[in-house]
Amino acid sequence: MLAKLGRPESKYLYTACGLAMAAAQEVPERLTSLSHADGYPFQPNVGVMMGDSLYYSRRTVTHGMELWKTDGTAAGTRLVKETIPGMRSKIDGPVDGVVDGGILLFSTGGGGLPEIWKTDGTEAGTVPVITQWQAGIRNGIAQVLSPAPGGGLLFQTYFGGLQDASSTDQIWKTDGTQAGTVRLVKDFAIVGAHVAGDTIWMGGGRLWKSDGTAEGTVVSFSTPSRYRIDILWAMSDDTVLFASSHEGKRMLLRLDAGGITPLKEIGSLVNGQNQPVFVEGDAHFLTFTGEHLQLWRTDGTEAGTRLVKNMPSGPEGSRRAIIPAGGKIYFR
Repeated sequence: MLAKLGRPESKYLYTACGLAMAAAQEVPERLTSLSHADGYPFQPNVGVMMGDSLYYSRRTVTHGMELWKTDGTAAGTRLVKETIPGMRSKIDGPVDGVVDGGILLFSTGGGGLPEIWKTDGTEAGTVPVITQWQAGIRNGIAQVLSPAPGGGLLFQTYFGGLQDASSTDQIWKTDGTQAGTVRLVKDFAIVGAHVAGDTIWMGGGRLWKSDGTAEGTVVSFSTPSRYRIDILWAMSDDTVLFASSHEGKRMLLRLDAGGITPLKEIGSLVNGQNQPVFVEGDAHFLTFTGEHLQLWRTDGTEAGTRLVKNMPSGPEGSRRAIIPAGGKIYFR
């Protein structure tokens, strides 16, 4: 696993072998410094595993916010590529997803202009996919969302798109090439996208269901007050778990052919986290109640949804990460 230890003025990225090391009082191996020597006492954004390496975003005074990788050794912890020279570079949040063939797609930008890049883990194999953003668009964000039905990746753009200046939020599909990047749906605010079979489920002010076309994108559920809907797990083409308001409570709900079924009362998904991790077939996720950080697990049924651990929590805005490794879950 990776961990951050040390005083605020001297932070490091570490590797350790499981939670048992704490009980055995073993000393983790330091991989790289995150101290003021780099210009920022910055916590790395935990990203995704591809092959034997973890890919994550990190800011330094030399390169700005860029993509890094580690194989768990000091020698194997390095910058993948400087996508934009100097401090203008910025990875928009944690690394987002992996597509077929060992290719990772991630969003970056400089000067407010977002781009989508792909990498095979090498400097030479880290290249832009989408860079031809419309001139004049500022403060745009491109966010990788999910693998797409039939292969490729879904991503979302905000505050402008590739072609239409009047558009705000858009959902795109890409196979990793500019020619294979097409717009699926546009002009409504969503939170996350989950794919099950040939169906794309999307949250936000409403619960949307899409076959990847504008005509096939419909509202499946909405709350009277348009309370935010965070999708947790798209189980199939017609079954999805999501968190929203229900009868005045924040609930985990299940929508299937039989309608809405309340599972359990929960807190808010941490930092809008809506991608669970799976261990032993169950989805595991973190919630925040205002006083506690909670780890939950669910198999999609009321009986199989339970609180694993109730823990003291820092500020709600503190970034939390949850990753599976070796049949266990690690989070901070």
